[in-house]
Amino acid sequence: MKNYKNISIKQIMLLVEMIKPLFEDSREKKKKRGRPRKYSDEFILVLFFIRILRGYSFRTLRVEAGDLFSEDIPSISTIHYRIGKLDPDKLKKAVSLLARFIDNKLGNAEKEYVFADGTGFGFDDKIPLSYCRGKEIREVSGHVKTEILAASSPAGDYVYGIGIAPSYGDERKLLIQILQETPVRGKYFLADALYSMSIKLLKMILEMGFVPVIRTSKSTHTNIRNPLRKKVAELYEKYKHVYTQRYRIEQLIAKIKNSYGDRENARSYEMAARYVIGKVILFNFCFFISLLFLLFFYLRKDTRPLYARLNCA
Repeated sequence: MKNYKNISIKQIMLLVEMIKPLFEDSREKKKKRGRPRKYSDEFILVLFFIRILRGYSFRTLRVEAGDLFSEDIPSISTIHYRIGKLDPDKLKKAVSLLARFIDNKLGNAEKEYVFADGTGFGFDDKIPLSYCRGKEIREVSGHVKTEILAASSPAGDYVYGIGIAPSYGDERKLLIQILQETPVRGKYFLADALYSMSIKLLKMILEMGFVPVIRTSKSTHTNIRNPLRKKVAELYEKYKHVYTQRYRIEQLIAKIKNSYGDRENARSYEMAARYVIGKVILFNFCFFISLLFLLFFYLRKDTRPLYARLNCA
């Protein structure tokens, strides 16, 4: 199932069932004042993923949900409010949770390649730049700065962690945060030259046991002085042939954008950020379903671990 939009409502409900433990409602546990919630977080998540998948407006989503479900459907304002209350940190954990499900099916094998790259998803806001053009401050379209940490497998590449920030956020800081929260292991770590400028990041990558294949070049007038950056530059020259695989992270980002869109129908960064993470969750879930399909229909007669079978395919 390589069509990342070909998901049924039943499969969306399965996805919500898989990530439901992350969204256990603590409202009742804390015994907050006020009336209890009429609609569960699970039902709001189902509506959330349907909206991303189909590209519906809130009005159309409510109409379609009325045809799909027999239960009472929330009002437009309630759907908008409840989606805005979804915890982005829990959504990001759902991405890593699905990655662990994929790892389990692959036999928890070490990844040969781990990739990192940044991208942006636009939304309906304007961001003033810090410099002026004439008498007016120049404004550009707002975007959600998104950092993707991806892992390779014989069955394809999938997202292992995600970081988000407002427009023009620092990709290196986002990657450091992802690596601190995500225990990924692999042989080669591939990234472009931007990441070689952070000594803290390079040190973290080496301490995690990776061989960093990160372009580290000297400027026109200055040689590389830091010993750590020199070491990374030497490793890049030694494993330059491995760097040709970096196109795969750009290909993965293109798949997400082509499948679910590169612009969010949202007015605020906070709402747009939730939709961006939701798209990555859907992508990982589709990869997981594809893996199950491959396991059941093509490799069921082979008793070796899945990772070994795929390497020999």
